[in-house]
Amino acid sequence: MDGPIDSRSRSIKNHGQKFTLRLIKRLARSGHVTVMCHCAENQDRCHRHLLRELILGGRV
Repeated sequence: MDGPIDSRSRSIKNHGQKFTLRLIKRLARSGHVTVMCHCAENQDRCHRHLLRELILGGRV
């Protein structure tokens, strides 16, 4: 994993990842955000679904 590690967060440990998620969340406030993926649409653990849960759950 690249970048500084944040031991206080169980779900996101990399500061660069947190920055990116917060940026996506901010962009989503003013419009749609499209995340491209090759996973099956109904796959529960697809990163699109995980990203949506993180943003809507207020964990970023």
